[in-house]
Amino acid sequence: MTEAALQSPGDRVEDVILPGRAWRARDAGGAAARVQAKGTSYRQHRQRVFKASCTSHYRAGLIQIIEVLEFGSTNTVHAPMVEALALIKRYKADVPERVKCYASGERVPVDGIVPAELAELMYQGDGERRGILRTVYECGVFQALREKLRCKEIWVAGAEKWRNPDLDLPADFEANRAENYAQLRKPLDPRRFTGELREELDAEMSALNDALGGKGLAG
Repeated sequence: MTEAALQSPGDRVEDVILPGRAWRARDAGGAAARVQAKGTSYRQHRQRVFKASCTSHYRAGLIQIIEVLEFGSTNTVHAPMVEALALIKRYKADVPERVKCYASGERVPVDGIVPAELAELMYQGDGERRGILRTVYECGVFQALREKLRCKEIWVAGAEKWRNPDLDLPADFEANRAENYAQLRKPLDPRRFTGELREELDAEMSALNDALGGKGLAG
């Protein structure tokens, strides 16, 4: 590939590089499948390492931290995370450590909280005896909590950096909404706001397509 590029530096890649390679569709597909499989294996391995580290060292400290914090959310979509944190606190206070799984019939929020790779390690037993391991579940909750705190989907009462995002607004924001939006140079009408974003995105994508010779949006 390097030799071909040096011999014809001004020609197009599809004319110089691609014809000289013996790549075939099935080879590319096989390579992609191998990369994807390795990626999945790596993610699963990383989750196992995280689980081992969390359960053997960090877990006790993390639970002690969340026990003294009050979490909240301004969006009901994230209510399962608040529920999951309350569940971890309750079991820490009321259930002995030797109990490995949550009780049968216990509501344990999983969807959108526990990563898929970690979820594979979370269940113990089969059929009616199948249970959710507390330690693995807690690891998944801690991972999701980190991401939700960063974007303030979940906030901490009394905190500064991680506080309720509503407190980031001026106290008179609602009373002076028009003036505040004008200073932000944003329209009051949400449809106009999203419409302008779409127009900007269309323009940038069209510019990219033109720069790629009309092949940027192929397929």
